[in-house]
Amino acid sequence: MILEQTKQKITATFSNLHQELKKQGDNAVKDVQDKAQKLSGLIRALDITGLEEKANQAKQIFEQNKKAFIYGLIFSSAIGCVIGLLLGIFFF
Repeated sequence: MILEQTKQKITATFSNLHQELKKQGDNAVKDVQDKAQKLSGLIRALDITGLEEKANQAKQIFEQNKKAFIYGLIFSSAIGCVIGLLLGIFFF
């Protein structure tokens, strides 16, 4: 009888210990998953910020190149007009 009660107490103790360890393990897994999701979100946010900065830099460079192209086009057209006018006066 005492042996049976001892077996039951030992079984109950191990069962409780198993449940507690399982609960702690599940909590630890959930905690790691939450932290991984937060870290992933931070990494995505940093990637987006970096891409936005690069896009803004590219846009500024494009605008500068566009202005330079337009000024160059106007200047070369003006030179062409002056040369054409001089040639027209000279030959006609």
